[in-house]
Amino acid sequence: KAAFVDTVLKKKIIKFVDENMTQSKKLFRNKKIIHPKKLKKNEIIIVPTSKKILLDKLRNKYNGKFINV
Repeated sequence: KAAFVDTVLKKKIIKFVDENMTQSKKLFRNKKIIHPKKLKKNEIIIVPTSKKILLDKLRNKYNGKFINV
């Protein structure tokens, strides 16, 4: 799903966010992957999901503006 969003929005996506940082991957599609705890309040995060529970969890736990698509 993240790859699809990146394909559609192209250069507007500057990095990816992933809670599972135990993986050794630091890049996805040549863009940096960061943990959501590093987000700033003014950053907009596109979440490709329709699961309200996930969005509520992210919004309550981390900085940033989480938008679902």
